[in-house]
Amino acid sequence: MRNTIISFLGLVVLLTACSPRQPQYKIGVSQCLDDAWRQKMNYEMERELLLHPDMAISRRIAYGSNELQCAQIDSFIAERVDLLIVSPNEAEQVKPAVTRAYRAGIPVIVADRRVTGDEWTAFIGGDNYKVGTLMAEWVKEELRIKNYELKITDFTVLEVAGLPGSTPATAAP
Repeated sequence: MRNTIISFLGLVVLLTACSPRQPQYKIGVSQCLDDAWRQKMNYEMERELLLHPDMAISRRIAYGSNELQCAQIDSFIAERVDLLIVSPNEAEQVKPAVTRAYRAGIPVIVADRRVTGDEWTAFIGGDNYKVGTLMAEWVKEELRIKNYELKITDFTVLEVAGLPGSTPATAAP
């Protein structure tokens, strides 16, 4: 009988130790689009979670809709996520929802695209204005060099812009 009780207690301890732990930290991710860039970003976040079993991610995609993205951010606020990562569709239109999250005490990381104002915790992304300026300077120099060889007298520069209102499409940071 004693061996049976000890075996049963050992089994309970073993099964309890093997049960999956519930995540302690919830991360909300609000993506403006579902393009290849953001799919890769989502994949990298999911991969990183394998190293952090105490964290869970909930992702939402706005599919280019400011209204939907704001509603999704508000739902993350209601869920009381521990961290919010936002790639805003348009800087000014998504700002009120980001501000509400920040004021609710949720750290907000703005990723890839900026949001106007300063009520967010961190920005992770590039400086599109600087990248464009550097590229223009490089093209200008290449054309100056090649002009001696090819006698280029006329050329056209094409700028590909993003969604009006999104920070990649604005003239300066």
